[in-house]
Amino acid sequence: EIAHLSITNYGSEAWRECGAMKLFRRGSGPQSHVYVHDVEMSNINRATPSGSARIVMNFWGGPRSHVAIINNRVDEYASWFCRGSPRGGNFRFQNNSLKMYGTLKAGSGQYAMGWKLWGLHNGVEILDNVLDANPRAWGNPNRYTYGIAICQCAQDWVIRGNVLIDLNSAISLQGDAGPRSCQSRTVNNILIDRNVIRNTYGGWRGGARGIGISGGSLTTATVENVTITNNFISSTAEMSAGIACRAGNSQGPQPGKVIIVGNTICGPIKQAGAGISIAAARKHKHRQNNFVVKNNVIANAGPGVNISTNYAPSNWGAAGNVYDPRKGFRWNNPKHWESVQFPAWKEATGQDADSKTGRPAFVDAAGGDFHLRAEDTVARGAGVDITKTTKTDFDGDPRSSAHPVAGADVPEPGAARPPKISPAKN
Repeated sequence: EIAHLSITNYGSEAWRECGAMKLFRRGSGPQSHVYVHDVEMSNINRATPSGSARIVMNFWGGPRSHVAIINNRVDEYASWFCRGSPRGGNFRFQNNSLKMYGTLKAGSGQYAMGWKLWGLHNGVEILDNVLDANPRAWGNPNRYTYGIAICQCAQDWVIRGNVLIDLNSAISLQGDAGPRSCQSRTVNNILIDRNVIRNTYGGWRGGARGIGISGGSLTTATVENVTITNNFISSTAEMSAGIACRAGNSQGPQPGKVIIVGNTICGPIKQAGAGISIAAARKHKHRQNNFVVKNNVIANAGPGVNISTNYAPSNWGAAGNVYDPRKGFRWNNPKHWESVQFPAWKEATGQDADSKTGRPAFVDAAGGDFHLRAEDTVARGAGVDITKTTKTDFDGDPRSSAHPVAGADVPEPGAARPPKISPAKN
């Protein structure tokens, strides 16, 4: 147990590897029951060039099990918060408050990242954390910066209740990193539920993205089953996509299913972008064909479209969605350019008979609160029964099978909910 201490101004030029805690190391043998809580950290790794060895919480080594990183505060760190390829499992990160800040020294480039874990481990929980990219404070970056990366061979993750602020890509799923990395099993059984993903920074190259899913080269080196439910995904600046999926592989039929249910996606989507974007990478001969897209709300203030696919998934199940009436759709359009309106979309897909177009009334969309107002008549009653996928909404309130609601919020009858989005803690 490590608790109740401060680590400040750590990471000097003399050190090849820097960080705050190197709890594990290669060859150290099995380790278990590690508890780090109520630790204050500030100005970590900012004096050295960014690099993969500069990690606040170093997760190399192992195997290990039962690791809890809870209720810690990291104010301004560069490079990585948590990175490694651990074996084992049962890792929990909860109630941590994190703020990024790029390194002050040139080298491999200024950047900061959140979590990146890969390898043969199971059972990771990232719960109720606040991660603020803080980009305006560290030189207005434009390169790729992400919050949570679930990478090759990792399985059984729950990402729930987090507030992810001003990231180029909030959550990324990577199925393959080549033959030198783990390729023995898929990234599988991933739940992304009840998170606030919010971008207000306009400097990201290509625009911000909420959740991204990639593929791989083998049927065992790809992203398999992913469930995305009850999230508020929004941006005040241009975004490329709320949810983007490029899952597939080059070897054989793509396994698994992608479930996108009960989310609210709002923001100015770029011309070639979409609230939900499904694309096949050129290197992936075998594409993900199994999708469930139900009870989502997409509100697009930009020139992009509601949903875009550059191929025709063979098992596309869509119903109970509320789409922006001002925007179109792209189905089986490899150029991601021309769009059609809602009637043509329904005819082409054979789905969305129970969906509609409309603009729900949110409590404070400009301020990032996408709970439904009392007077909303668009999202209320617009959904289909999704209780077999998710029984609760963004706030943990029960969903009704008899009176379903589209989007992440199920409002109390006759009343709007007060704002529940928490600002960064530091």
